[in-house]
Amino acid sequence: MFAIGTVLSAIKANPIGLGLRALPYVIAAGALVYGTIAAYDWAYDNGYSKSENKWLEAEKTQHAELVAEIERLNREDKQAAQDSLDAQNKLSTMYQTEIKNAKKHAESINAKLRSELIRLRDPFPSRNTENHSAGASVEHSDSSRRNGGAGGELSVEASQFLLDLTFEADEVARQITYLQGLLRECEARWSGAEVKPN
Repeated sequence: MFAIGTVLSAIKANPIGLGLRALPYVIAAGALVYGTIAAYDWAYDNGYSKSENKWLEAEKTQHAELVAEIERLNREDKQAAQDSLDAQNKLSTMYQTEIKNAKKHAESINAKLRSELIRLRDPFPSRNTENHSAGASVEHSDSSRRNGGAGGELSVEASQFLLDLTFEADEVARQITYLQGLLRECEARWSGAEVKPN
């Protein structure tokens, strides 16, 4: 306050001499204003930087947590996919083994049928012989006597047809069982439960 009063009184007394005497006061006032502005600017920048650093640090932490969670989920997904693939491979191996065993069994049965070691018979042959010729009637009675009256023996072709049809039905049943296993595996993968084999 004293400095301002001195400057004002000096201006009234000697306007030209004011410049030299007031110069230190003007410089001090300018330095004070500049220092105040610089201090405010430094404090603002420093405080802003600290708050920005805190914000950036929080962002980095959150980003790192999200990346870790994504990596964990990716590992779990890869493991689940591998487990599913292993289960499918196991089902496929079992299916292929069953197919090979069934083919061997079918070939064995067909070989026995061709070598006449086994015969298929009709347990309910037609008893009505009035519509047949005398030769057919005699042939029927001959085959009934040969077979101990157990019924009409089927031809090799008819037996082969019936066996092939049976093997095809068995193959369809195996395919259905295999597909049901795959379906259970897929359902378990989608629901997150473990597959329980039959």
